[in-house]
Amino acid sequence: MVNKIRKPNRAIMNCPVCGKENIDTNTCPQCKSDLTPWLRLKLLPETYYAEGLQLFKSGRLDEAIEKLMAAIALNYHNSSAHILLAHIYEKKGLYDDAVLQIDKAIEKGSPNSEELKSHKNRIKRLKKEQEQQRKGRWGGSYKWIATPQIIAFICLIFIILVGYQLLKNKTEEISDKGEVHSSLLKQLQNQNNNLQEDVRNIMSIVKENRNIISKFSQPRQNYFKYLVTKGDTLSSIADRFYHAPNMWQKIYQANKKNISDPNYLPTGIILDIPME
Repeated sequence: MVNKIRKPNRAIMNCPVCGKENIDTNTCPQCKSDLTPWLRLKLLPETYYAEGLQLFKSGRLDEAIEKLMAAIALNYHNSSAHILLAHIYEKKGLYDDAVLQIDKAIEKGSPNSEELKSHKNRIKRLKKEQEQQRKGRWGGSYKWIATPQIIAFICLIFIILVGYQLLKNKTEEISDKGEVHSSLLKQLQNQNNNLQEDVRNIMSIVKENRNIISKFSQPRQNYFKYLVTKGDTLSSIADRFYHAPNMWQKIYQANKKNISDPNYLPTGIILDIPME
């Protein structure tokens, strides 16, 4: 699939002043107008695509995704950006995103549509194999990683709680029978108090670090990077990705740190679109 990725071409345009067609220079040969500003604007999607291609070749996949999304957002009608994005997503293991980009490349009339369909089926098989391996490894789709550190931490809490309960029962038994001097009873009570303090400290540590522990027990969510362009709203973006404009709040919740007003989206920011 990499061999089918198109290299960017030089822009060919018509002169906006005199109407001369198929000009590939910076100056119109007919009216001598300077076409540099128009050429730069026309080449902007090509520039983003070329930068994304270089970033991909150097292994900087996340940066390549941002450049290619920018090229597509600027009405980039060529299917090559979608094909390159599909390859990047496949390499990152984001098979659903890869299939989506292949579908878009086919919609835009890629000359390799049959080959893309075959590649799409291969990606679906890879995704199915990945899900089967994950299910077989963890016994289900929900991952819970019992690391040695977590197991040791839980065992420590259990031992302290059991010791505290045994000491409490022993203290009450000795106190009831009156078989120990008051000094020994006071010593046991002090030990009991110390254990209670240790339990409180440990529970405090558990509360403070519950976000860290939860990382081992919660599955990660996949996000799709989207570059906001002029005229975009949360509802239009939700309609594009979910086919449901009323799901804009899901996108807003995932990007609160970048969106101060849900009714206004600054042009040029990158949004995380939850895909699960």
